[in-house]
Amino acid sequence: QTAAAKLTPAGEQRSSALGRLTAAYTVGATIGPSLGGYLGTTVSASLAVVGSLIAMAVVLLLPAAIDTETTPSRGGNGASMSWLARLKQFLPLVWHLLLTKFVAGLVNSANGAARPLLLKDTFHLQPTQLGAFMSVMFFGNAVLGLQLGR
Repeated sequence: QTAAAKLTPAGEQRSSALGRLTAAYTVGATIGPSLGGYLGTTVSASLAVVGSLIAMAVVLLLPAAIDTETTPSRGGNGASMSWLARLKQFLPLVWHLLLTKFVAGLVNSANGAARPLLLKDTFHLQPTQLGAFMSVMFFGNAVLGLQLGR
C-alpha cells in the first residue's frame, strides 16, 4: 500500500490504485486457497515455493525511490530522510501501537496456521476441500467487510 501511495499522484489515480490493490488482495485470498489445494495435489507443492520466491524478488527489486522521501524536518525545511531515519524519529511515539499490532498478528498467525491442521485432522479434509473451505471463509470475510464499511 505504501508503494502504491508513493508511486501514484494524489487524488483519483491514487484512490484507484489503492482500490485495485485491495481488490487484488481480496480476490487472491478468496481464490488462492482453492487453487493452491488443487495445484498442490495435481501439480506439485513446490510450485508454491517458486511463486513465493518470485514474489520476494519483485518486492526486493522495487524502485529505490520508495526508500526515501522529502519530509519536513523539525526545523521546518524539507530534507531527504531514509526510512531508517524516519523509523528512529517516530518509533518512540508509536512503539506501543506496534507492539499491540505484533502481538495481535502473532495470535492471528497462530490461529491461521492451526486452523487448516485442525480441519484436516478432525474432519479429514483433503487439500482441495480444505482450500475450498478457506476460500469460502475469506469470501465471507470480504462480504462482511463490505457490509461493515457502509
